[in-house]
Amino acid sequence: MILQYIEKVIVQEDMEVGCQMQLQLALTMFLQMTNPDYIAIAELLKTETDATVRQTLLDQLFVFNEELTEAEKNLFNYVEDTYIENNPGDVNSVFSSYVGVYFNDEGQST
Repeated sequence: MILQYIEKVIVQEDMEVGCQMQLQLALTMFLQMTNPDYIAIAELLKTETDATVRQTLLDQLFVFNEELTEAEKNLFNYVEDTYIENNPGDVNSVFSSYVGVYFNDEGQST
């Protein structure tokens, strides 16, 4: 979608055809190297009603050209990584759990 918009702009500008092609190639290569703007795509999906456009946006939403950042991973997670705590675990150097009885490697129980 973004690439189609850029192509329209390039064609409309008073630019030599060779320069247009070079710019289009550079932009295409750049867009293929980076991940899409997932937040912007998700925001567009909220209001888009045209089925064809929605499918195009959905197709772009699941393009992963490079490793996701932590913020990007949390967009696709069921819950944020910081929401879940290890349980059972050590709290103030004491083996404890929220629910149930557990034993650690040293034989301590919760």
